[in-house]
Amino acid sequence: MRSEDLRQRTKQFSLQVIALWRRLPQSAEYQDIGDQLRRAADGVASNYRAARCGRSCDEFTAKLGTVREEADECQHWLEVLADIGLQDDSLEWLRRESSELVAIFVASLKTANRRRRKKGK
Repeated sequence: MRSEDLRQRTKQFSLQVIALWRRLPQSAEYQDIGDQLRRAADGVASNYRAARCGRSCDEFTAKLGTVREEADECQHWLEVLADIGLQDDSLEWLRRESSELVAIFVASLKTANRRRRKKGK
């Protein structure tokens, strides 16, 4: 996947999470979880954007690690929402998308680390 395509995909993910967040019930539990999810999803998009501007391979890899962590955190909060009974049409798509994003960033990190090791030799 091209870097620009992935930037758009992470942004779209963030926007879809914001749309879900706006539809959440107004109870404290949903609002607390929703806030955590929204911040993590925003982190996926914003940190990936920052990673693309990295000044060094180390900086790129570090930011990519943060993106992976944020995507994994999204998975967690989406699972919690499902477990406490949230019924929303977008929930399953968001869960799949967060899982795919984690897989993409894990693979990207492996590639970046492999390239870094090659350069170090």
